[in-house]
Amino acid sequence: MKWVKRIFLTLLIAAVIIGGLATWAGYHYRGMIVPVVTQQLNKNLQTKVHVDTIQLTFLKHFPMASVEFENAVGLSSNPNSQFDTLFQVKRLYLSFSLIDLYKGNYTLREIEAENGFMHMDVDQNNRQNFEFWNSQNDTSSSNFSIALEKVTLDDIHYRFAHQPREENYSFHIQKVTGKGDFSSTDQNIALYGKLKVDDLKIGNIHYLPGEELSLDAGMEMNPKNNFYQVSRGTVTLRNRYDLHVTGKTTARDLSWNIDGQNLNIAVLSALMPDRVTTFFNDFKGSGKLNFDLKIERKDENKKPSINSEFKIENGSLDLSKYKIELADLNTSGRYTNGGNQNAQSSQIHFDSLSGKLNGAVINGRFRMQNFIHPLFESKFTAEGNINQFDKLIKPDTISNWNIPLKIDAAIAGRIMNTDSISYTDFVNWEKEINLTATKAGLKVENSPYAFSDLTTNLNSTNNDIKIEKLNGLWGSDSLDISGTWRDALPFFQKENTKPFRFFGNVFLKKFDYNEFQKKQKSDSSAFTLPENVLADISLSVNELIYDQSRFENVRSRVSVRAGLIEAKRFQADAYGGNLNGKFLLRDGNENVKLIASAQLNELDVQQLFTAFNNFGQQEITANHLRGKLTSSTRLSIPIDRNANVIFKQLDAVADLQIANGELIDYKPLQGVTDVVQENKFLRLFIKLDDFEERLKHVRFDTLQNTLRIKNEVITIPGMQISSSALNIDLSGEHHFNNDIDYKLSFNLKEVLRKKDDKWKQSDFGYIADDGTGNMQLFLHIHGNVDDPIIDFDKSARKQNRKQIVEREVQTTKAILKDELGLFKGDTTVPEIEEPTEQEYELEFDPSANKDKNEKSAQSGSDREPEKEEKKGVFKKFIDKLGVSDTTQSKFEDWEIEDEDL
Repeated sequence: MKWVKRIFLTLLIAAVIIGGLATWAGYHYRGMIVPVVTQQLNKNLQTKVHVDTIQLTFLKHFPMASVEFENAVGLSSNPNSQFDTLFQVKRLYLSFSLIDLYKGNYTLREIEAENGFMHMDVDQNNRQNFEFWNSQNDTSSSNFSIALEKVTLDDIHYRFAHQPREENYSFHIQKVTGKGDFSSTDQNIALYGKLKVDDLKIGNIHYLPGEELSLDAGMEMNPKNNFYQVSRGTVTLRNRYDLHVTGKTTARDLSWNIDGQNLNIAVLSALMPDRVTTFFNDFKGSGKLNFDLKIERKDENKKPSINSEFKIENGSLDLSKYKIELADLNTSGRYTNGGNQNAQSSQIHFDSLSGKLNGAVINGRFRMQNFIHPLFESKFTAEGNINQFDKLIKPDTISNWNIPLKIDAAIAGRIMNTDSISYTDFVNWEKEINLTATKAGLKVENSPYAFSDLTTNLNSTNNDIKIEKLNGLWGSDSLDISGTWRDALPFFQKENTKPFRFFGNVFLKKFDYNEFQKKQKSDSSAFTLPENVLADISLSVNELIYDQSRFENVRSRVSVRAGLIEAKRFQADAYGGNLNGKFLLRDGNENVKLIASAQLNELDVQQLFTAFNNFGQQEITANHLRGKLTSSTRLSIPIDRNANVIFKQLDAVADLQIANGELIDYKPLQGVTDVVQENKFLRLFIKLDDFEERLKHVRFDTLQNTLRIKNEVITIPGMQISSSALNIDLSGEHHFNNDIDYKLSFNLKEVLRKKDDKWKQSDFGYIADDGTGNMQLFLHIHGNVDDPIIDFDKSARKQNRKQIVEREVQTTKAILKDELGLFKGDTTVPEIEEPTEQEYELEFDPSANKDKNEKSAQSGSDREPEKEEKKGVFKKFIDKLGVSDTTQSKFEDWEIEDEDL
């Protein structure tokens, strides 16, 4: 081990000696070498250079001697920016050979700059700021010369800016060394080292920002002729990817070629222009990438054109920023910075693209231009499930969807925000899409029912969707839709302001509105008609349930406008019959008004009253009525903001007919028996038990009338009701508060009939009208339904007598006209009609009065035995009623006058 120590000690002593000698030499020769160098530099410099200190060192670059300039600052050579700094370095070394110095020759061999910057600029007037060295000065008469063999830049920030061409090349040179003969006219230089790209800007496009490069190149240069050429060059990107560089630059033009083969697709983010790499930030990828890039300029005042062709094989991209995953990617394409050599004219094409986009198989092509506000075009086919794009284009109003589909699409548009792509962007793009789907499902937010088992074929032009067919289930019921949905895609945006516009056909097997409302989320908002809907729909519903109503085979043409819904040609089977007509809902200031014109055919009255909850009253209910209703109805009725019908404001006219009708236990009608009970005269003729029983359940064949409902009043014009109880003439009013005002009349002979509608017959024959109307009974029923007031209607009686008299006058005139030829010029006189054979007669025995007078003339004496008096039919009838002789004699002379009632 002693020999090791000896060697180490020897080397240490040698180093100390050499260091000492070098230090001594530096101080000793400083006064000789430094003045020569600085004098020659000042002779060739064309701009001012400031230096803090100048030293001579033999140690820094041994075995070279170096003149060290500390804090050297050079100013711009451009008169317009002469106070700007061209370069500044902390240390600048000019190195000379010791042998040359020994011989007295000051030949510059190496230059090294450390820790500084250099800014080389060409302004808008093509004036350069870096013409600081005058190479024309003759140095042959001096012992100073330049034979530069090596240049080293260490930690230097370099920038070259050419304003007319909008070029800016900025690098952080970590350490780059150039070796060769820098002194000859034609130079061959070996260049190697590492640098980082701060900015490589051509036009307004930035390339390779922040990328670290390793450089190994062979260059041929002729600085005097501005000729620079790389015949062999390798640039290593990210310490992994080798790019082969060749090309040249002259005073007027440039032509460079960069070739990359068998690269990893991950390098794309480095190679693409910054406007494109914005889309690829933080992406993960794999696969093979080949590309060829050409940079050319043919005019010194023009920006270079950049064109590239590339190919990707078996690639994958994970663009989490846009929720996009590409797998099995195979594509070929090209890039160009366009005719204006800027971001606006730049384009990238994917001419052939295939792979899986978020799991969906996709084939097509893609082009994007203008990297400031990107505009793209695409044409592709895809097969997959739409839920694979949930994170990309799922609308806010869709809670979930599962739609296996096939798409043939062409989509183009502008990407407004390169940081993200939203559904709003998709809405704004131009689109031509053909879509088919099977077994699809869809759930709209806040909707009680989901769509399922859907099969559809639709075409979308921009935001309009033409539905060739769409059938499936809505909830549990069949659905079939076809037509055109205008502005369909914006409809699914929460911030959408465009109206819902649909024109087509809708079929539903069943729609239960009651069940729909139960499942609908509670909403305290007021009932209004949609303001943002425009639709014309041919609607078909096999079964529609609303409240207690059930409609079948519903067909209608429904039109919807702002605040207006109109159902034209409406028809449906309901309430045991059918109905058709036109219905209109119009939104007003305070409520929604329903206006309808409908034809009702043979509707079951009981079902109708049940369905409409007895129309808001409880006096005439479904329990009171039977029959088939046929009616032509026109009505107007408001609906409040709570969706309740305001029956009080109902305005309606109904030409109605009720066939095979029944009125059961109607209280006001049963009150008629009370009037008969109270009247002594009427009790003589009417069998109350039988009459009351018949009024409890009245049957009639047909009832016809025109009813008017307005201001909470039902107006009933005069009508005749032929019923099982009796034939009634009825008119009047019925108020919604159940106040009534009825005019009712019937013939007394009707109440003497049996239930089988035959005349009531006694031993005396038939009771019959005398032809003067005295047997007609007129009643006035008024007050309230719960406590009706029934009395005799004298005014109606008088009016009836007046009409009888008028008829008798006309009859008399007719007889005179027929027999005597009078009133021939009076066209109002009717023709006399042949009398019909009497169907019945009233028998009367006049001898009854004669026997009675003879009996009363006898006095005091014994009377002869009375012979049995032969009584007339009328007297027998009176006896049968149990009326005294006195009453009988008076009754024979009676007429039923008003005072009698």
